[in-house]
Amino acid sequence: SQKKIRFNALAQAYKQALVSLPKRQANSNFSRSPLSYQELNQLAKQMIQEFKDLSDEKFWQSYWRLLEKAKSENPGFDYNPIFEKEHINFAIRNAFYGYFGLIALVPRLYKKQFHREIDPNEYYKACLGTRSLIYHLSKFHFDVFRAFIYATANISEGVNSNLHVFDTKFFDFNEALEMQLNTEARAAIKAQTEKLAQRNKLRIEEPTLGCPALLVLDESGNDLIDLCFDWSLNSLGLQSV
Repeated sequence: SQKKIRFNALAQAYKQALVSLPKRQANSNFSRSPLSYQELNQLAKQMIQEFKDLSDEKFWQSYWRLLEKAKSENPGFDYNPIFEKEHINFAIRNAFYGYFGLIALVPRLYKKQFHREIDPNEYYKACLGTRSLIYHLSKFHFDVFRAFIYATANISEGVNSNLHVFDTKFFDFNEALEMQLNTEARAAIKAQTEKLAQRNKLRIEEPTLGCPALLVLDESGNDLIDLCFDWSLNSLGLQSV
């Protein structure tokens, strides 16, 4: 399918760009005191820009070349450069806004669920525990992921320009302090998905392939989602609190 061709090109292009990104590190510098929304919002913006500064040149050179090659080899395949730019920029913003948005949610959700302030060790464990939800979301169809953002972060439809502010009513911690979507979240996502379908903005006629970043692996077998997640956590330790 055209979608699969594009996703394969995306994955190959980001493999070329991966060499410029920071190596995976242990989260030894992680700050165990929650940062404010304003601090996390600024940090997310910095990470988005840094990711683009490090990867854009190599990625786009490779991606355009791969798309042109695919176009010559696959009759009927075509692409829209404007859409490609918008799609990639939307994905990068939502990745880092998602990481830091879930981290911003941790202390609020913990207090709601357990009726006490989170202590430093539990905060660290709960922030690490957002990784499992991130991987769950990475399996969503792109438009269903958009529905998740619109439903649970209470933002207007479109590309958000600030950190997502997730509503605590849609999430729970399990016994391992891993963050999960609850039943109310799934109902809200379904309702938002149906709303997109009614407005002809839902494009799920093809099978869900998951996030292309799952296919981008470093020499140790870590995928791009994991690398950027660890990079984001490490960046927290560089902030004064």
